[in-house]
Amino acid sequence: STVDQYWWEHIDFNLETWSEEALVPPGEETVLSFYGYDGFTGTVTIPSGGVAETMRLRYDPLYDTNYGAPGFGLDSANHFRLTAWVDGLPQETYSFLEPVRVTINYWDWPVHHLYEETLRLHYYDGDEWQEAHGSCGGGDHYEHLDTGANVYEVNVCHLSEFVFAGARKPDIFLPLVMR
Repeated sequence: STVDQYWWEHIDFNLETWSEEALVPPGEETVLSFYGYDGFTGTVTIPSGGVAETMRLRYDPLYDTNYGAPGFGLDSANHFRLTAWVDGLPQETYSFLEPVRVTINYWDWPVHHLYEETLRLHYYDGDEWQEAHGSCGGGDHYEHLDTGANVYEVNVCHLSEFVFAGARKPDIFLPLVMR
């Protein structure tokens, strides 16, 4: 029995257990940290000028996306939703005044079936998956993948359901040779 096997066998799959929230007041930088059941951790950093009114930011891990895979040849490694709550009500949409930085830290094993250099965060725009760095216009685009440190960072300018995905490596089946 390995440590990984023990960890997976004793994990709490009530995803509500893994949800996180942070109160985000205007004029203050706020960092929401999350710790996923699937080996992913990260932060969502809202800059001090990011919101005009106090809101609550909620991170909810998802077992799978509600909208299928993000495209031909891509496979997901992590799914989550970021939701804004204003005056106690969840907002259908929410756009920030300044870009928000999402940082994802990952282990090698949850992405072993993917080409690591293709990992990107995608958001669902209501019709299809888009690369998350495209949610911000002009000079606010930012995306960086450090495969040595297993860290991915991207600016996002609105909230959505997100999927961290990359190109799937081909399944290789070796023939069985019998004597």
